[in-house]
Amino acid sequence: MKKTRKAMALTSALATTALCASLVAGSTFALFSSSDSVDIAVTSGNVSVTAEIVRRFVACAHVHGKGNDGDRLGKRRHGRL
Repeated sequence: MKKTRKAMALTSALATTALCASLVAGSTFALFSSSDSVDIAVTSGNVSVTAEIVRRFVACAHVHGKGNDGDRLGKRRHGRL
């Protein structure tokens, strides 16, 4: 009976080892033999952009002091945006 238990333990250990080895070999083969391809279509086109500048008058305001260019500003000025 002792030999039978030892034989069964050895047989199950060998079967488990063989099963794990076949699992590792199969997954390695599947990993390195698989291939995948992707078909990508790239298109380009023309974009037309137009811009329109609208000028508006600014309300009159008193400006006192000197401007950036050194001229005297003390009168009413009309500006545009």
